[in-house]
Amino acid sequence: DTCGVKWPDGFFANLSCTPYYKQVWDLLEAGKWEPTTFRTFSLFLTRATSYIGFGSWVGPMLLYASQRSRQAFGCEPDPIAYEQLALGVSANPGYALSIRTFNQGMSDYDGSFTMAPRQQRGDSMSRVVSDPAKSRTARSRGPSKGRWKVKCMTLPSFIREHNIPPPYFVKVDTEGHEKVLIPSWYSWLSKRNFNITIFLSMHIFFTGAYSPKVNDQFRSVLRLFPHVYAVGDGAQYLKRVPTNTRFPLCSSCDYVLSDFLPTNALEYIAS
Repeated sequence: DTCGVKWPDGFFANLSCTPYYKQVWDLLEAGKWEPTTFRTFSLFLTRATSYIGFGSWVGPMLLYASQRSRQAFGCEPDPIAYEQLALGVSANPGYALSIRTFNQGMSDYDGSFTMAPRQQRGDSMSRVVSDPAKSRTARSRGPSKGRWKVKCMTLPSFIREHNIPPPYFVKVDTEGHEKVLIPSWYSWLSKRNFNITIFLSMHIFFTGAYSPKVNDQFRSVLRLFPHVYAVGDGAQYLKRVPTNTRFPLCSSCDYVLSDFLPTNALEYIAS
């Protein structure tokens, strides 16, 4: 079943309405669930932008982005969440024409990886537990109970396969797999001739502290952007990140990396 959900700014969509999800939608309607995410969308997304979301869960971000972008692409590797995502998109025919969904994940290679739920499938916290195509020392022996294999691609491959035009807004919420994803984009991003904004959710509190090498790789990617901001959940302002220093990576904040800064975003940047 689906139920109607109204965002604080007036946007309305039908979403999967199990008791578990309904608790989240009540918070969303009250402006207490991901308010900074939706504000960032409203500031950086335009009708010229192609939106790409990794970890689209059951669709609230994807649906919201679809009415502010040229076209919205949503990837969700959890089969239960993807089923509810597809249900939500089909329940919104007015937005569905600009949305494409994919039951797959993103990684630093094209192939497949193994995933497992943190608590239960569909709860937004499923995570990658092995990259068998990349690892010589920790090859998967096949999905054990509760695990599953799913297709994965690199971001450049995904863009090429679906002929997605720039500029891009890429939302990364991969429950820790950003540790692999972000460093792998350095070469691609350093040679870019297009504009891109990346909204990155950090999960170091899940993965544990990064090694000095991964920390440096992460910082190198952030330094490729002229505008880099950090924001905590529910925070009112974007905070500039001093990328000219060896700044510490946050463990659970969101980063906004962008090639441009909308003029209407200035009031939301902390002085």
